[in-house]
Amino acid sequence: MPGATEKPTLPETPPEPAWDVAHLFPAQGQWSEEEYLGLDTNRLVEFSDGRIEVLPMPTTSHQMVVAFLYGRLLAFVTATGLARIFHPSAGFPQSAMALLVIGYGLAHSPLSSRARPSR
Repeated sequence: MPGATEKPTLPETPPEPAWDVAHLFPAQGQWSEEEYLGLDTNRLVEFSDGRIEVLPMPTTSHQMVVAFLYGRLLAFVTATGLARIFHPSAGFPQSAMALLVIGYGLAHSPLSSRARPSR
């Protein structure tokens, strides 16, 4: 429109998270293992001494390194027969990958902070 002046635009402020939601969860240092395992999230979360830490999403280069290491580990255990690697669809709860060392049971999950060692 000729002669109309445009309103100056202010830079948009990024939306803030709903911080009050944090009050619906235990305070740091008071998380139980049951509460931690009950989290329903697709984010990586570590649990230690009643505290949780939400980890940053992995970068592409990190994922490439993980894929390389997984391939090497798979090749080794396949060739030696010393262990088996299971995908999460194999029924191991809360783990990205499970490493079954022959003779020792579920040893650990090298790609997940949620799995617990057992013998």
